[in-house]
Amino acid sequence: MLFGSLLGFGIVAELLRSFTDVNPLYVLTLFGLLYSLQASFYKYKLAVDPTYEVPKCGCAGAANDKTEVVLRSSASSILGIPSSVLATVLYVVVLLLVYLQHDSAAMLPAILAVAGSIYLGYVMVVRLAGLCPTCVNIAALNVLILVQFVR
Repeated sequence: MLFGSLLGFGIVAELLRSFTDVNPLYVLTLFGLLYSLQASFYKYKLAVDPTYEVPKCGCAGAANDKTEVVLRSSASSILGIPSSVLATVLYVVVLLLVYLQHDSAAMLPAILAVAGSIYLGYVMVVRLAGLCPTCVNIAALNVLILVQFVR
Protein backbone atom coordinates (compact mmCIF):
# COMPACT_ATOMS: atom_id res chain seq x y z
CA MET A 1 0.00 0.00 0.00
CA LEU A 2 2.84 2.38 0.87
CA PHE A 3 4.56 1.68 -2.45
CA GLY A 4 1.33 2.42 -4.33
CA SER A 5 0.89 5.72 -2.49
CA LEU A 6 4.52 6.69 -3.11
CA LEU A 7 4.17 5.84 -6.79
CA GLY A 8 0.85 7.62 -7.29
CA PHE A 9 1.74 10.82 -5.48
CA GLY A 10 5.24 10.72 -6.98
CA ILE A 11 3.79 10.61 -10.49
CA VAL A 12 1.56 13.58 -9.67
CA ALA A 13 4.60 15.52 -8.39
CA GLU A 14 6.67 14.72 -11.49
CA LEU A 15 3.83 15.62 -13.87
CA LEU A 16 3.45 18.93 -12.10
CA ARG A 17 7.18 19.54 -12.33
CA SER A 18 7.22 18.68 -16.06
CA PHE A 19 4.10 20.37 -17.36
CA THR A 20 3.31 23.30 -15.06
CA ASP A 21 4.95 26.02 -13.06
CA VAL A 22 3.37 24.69 -9.87
CA ASN A 23 5.89 23.70 -7.22
CA PRO A 24 5.17 20.04 -6.32
CA LEU A 25 5.85 20.92 -2.68
CA TYR A 26 2.62 22.92 -2.61
CA VAL A 27 0.51 20.09 -3.98
CA LEU A 28 2.12 17.33 -1.88
CA THR A 29 1.86 19.44 1.27
CA LEU A 30 -1.77 20.31 0.51
CA PHE A 31 -2.54 16.60 0.09
CA GLY A 32 -0.82 15.97 3.44
CA LEU A 33 -2.87 18.74 5.01
CA LEU A 34 -6.11 17.26 3.64
CA TYR A 35 -5.27 13.74 4.82
CA SER A 36 -4.25 14.97 8.29
CA LEU A 37 -7.50 16.92 8.55
CA GLN A 38 -9.36 13.77 7.52
CA ALA A 39 -7.55 11.73 10.20
CA SER A 40 -8.31 14.45 12.76
CA PHE A 41 -11.99 14.31 11.80
CA TYR A 42 -12.04 10.52 12.16
CA LYS A 43 -10.24 10.73 15.52
CA TYR A 44 -12.80 13.26 16.73
CA LYS A 45 -15.76 11.18 15.50
CA LEU A 46 -14.34 8.08 17.23
CA ALA A 47 -13.92 10.04 20.48
CA VAL A 48 -17.50 11.33 20.56
CA ASP A 49 -19.16 8.20 19.13
CA PRO A 50 -17.55 4.87 20.10
CA THR A 51 -19.75 3.08 17.55
CA TYR A 52 -18.55 5.24 14.64
CA GLU A 53 -16.99 3.28 11.79
CA VAL A 54 -14.47 4.98 9.54
CA PRO A 55 -15.41 4.50 5.86
CA LYS A 56 -13.22 1.84 4.26
CA CYS A 57 -11.24 2.75 1.16
CA GLY A 58 -11.36 -0.61 -0.60
CA CYS A 59 -7.66 -0.28 -1.45
CA ALA A 60 -4.96 -2.94 -1.47
CA GLY A 61 -4.77 -3.28 2.32
CA ALA A 62 -8.54 -3.22 2.87
CA ALA A 63 -8.51 -6.71 4.36
CA ASN A 64 -6.26 -5.41 7.12
CA ASP A 65 -7.85 -1.94 7.42
CA LYS A 66 -7.92 -1.28 11.13
CA THR A 67 -8.21 2.49 11.01
CA GLU A 68 -10.38 2.60 14.13
CA VAL A 69 -7.86 0.52 16.10
CA VAL A 70 -4.98 2.71 14.95
CA LEU A 71 -6.75 6.00 15.69
CA ARG A 72 -7.97 4.80 19.09
CA SER A 73 -4.51 3.63 20.17
CA SER A 74 -2.54 5.61 22.72
CA ALA A 75 0.22 6.03 20.11
CA SER A 76 -2.07 8.22 18.00
CA SER A 77 -1.67 11.06 20.51
CA ILE A 78 1.30 12.85 22.02
CA LEU A 79 0.64 14.42 25.43
CA GLY A 80 -3.08 14.19 24.70
CA ILE A 81 -2.80 15.96 21.35
CA PRO A 82 -3.76 13.80 18.36
CA SER A 83 -0.78 13.28 16.06
CA SER A 84 -3.06 14.17 13.14
CA VAL A 85 -3.58 17.63 14.65
CA LEU A 86 0.18 18.02 15.05
CA ALA A 87 0.57 16.93 11.41
CA THR A 88 -1.96 19.58 10.36
CA VAL A 89 0.11 22.25 12.09
CA LEU A 90 3.29 20.84 10.57
CA TYR A 91 1.89 21.01 7.02
CA VAL A 92 0.74 24.59 7.53
CA VAL A 93 4.25 25.49 8.75
CA VAL A 94 5.85 23.78 5.74
CA LEU A 95 3.48 25.55 3.34
CA LEU A 96 4.20 28.90 4.94
CA LEU A 97 7.98 28.39 4.92
CA VAL A 98 7.97 27.22 1.29
CA TYR A 99 5.79 30.18 0.30
CA LEU A 100 8.26 32.51 2.05
CA GLN A 101 11.09 30.71 0.20
CA HIS A 102 12.71 29.37 3.37
CA ASP A 103 13.17 25.86 2.02
CA SER A 104 16.08 25.06 4.30
CA ALA A 105 13.96 25.94 7.35
CA ALA A 106 11.02 23.92 5.96
CA MET A 107 13.23 20.86 5.71
CA LEU A 108 13.35 20.45 9.51
CA PRO A 109 9.59 19.86 9.92
CA ALA A 110 9.74 17.59 6.86
CA ILE A 111 12.44 15.49 8.53
CA LEU A 112 10.40 15.40 11.76
CA ALA A 113 7.36 14.28 9.76
CA VAL A 114 9.26 11.38 8.18
CA ALA A 115 10.70 10.37 11.57
CA GLY A 116 7.20 10.47 13.07
CA SER A 117 5.82 8.43 10.18
CA ILE A 118 8.51 5.79 10.63
CA TYR A 119 7.71 5.45 14.33
CA LEU A 120 3.94 5.48 13.84
CA GLY A 121 4.26 3.05 10.92
CA TYR A 122 6.18 0.68 13.19
CA VAL A 123 3.49 0.96 15.87
CA MET A 124 0.74 0.45 13.31
CA VAL A 125 2.26 -2.64 11.69
CA VAL A 126 4.14 -4.32 14.54
CA ARG A 127 2.26 -3.42 17.71
CA LEU A 128 -1.29 -2.98 16.38
CA ALA A 129 -1.04 -5.43 13.46
CA GLY A 130 -3.26 -3.27 11.29
CA LEU A 131 -3.20 -0.58 8.67
CA CYS A 132 -4.75 2.86 8.46
CA PRO A 133 -4.86 3.82 4.75
CA THR A 134 -5.05 7.51 5.62
CA CYS A 135 -1.95 7.15 7.78
CA VAL A 136 -0.12 5.26 5.02
CA ASN A 137 -0.90 8.05 2.55
CA ILE A 138 0.36 10.63 5.03
CA ALA A 139 3.60 8.65 5.46
CA ALA A 140 4.08 8.45 1.68
CA LEU A 141 3.47 12.18 1.32
CA ASN A 142 5.96 12.92 4.09
CA VAL A 143 8.65 10.95 2.27
CA LEU A 144 7.89 12.65 -1.05
CA ILE A 145 7.91 16.10 0.54
CA LEU A 146 11.35 15.43 2.00
CA VAL A 147 12.57 14.12 -1.37
CA GLN A 148 11.48 17.41 -2.97
CA PHE A 149 13.75 19.29 -0.56
CA VAL A 150 16.83 17.16 -1.24
CA ARG A 151 16.45 17.30 -5.06
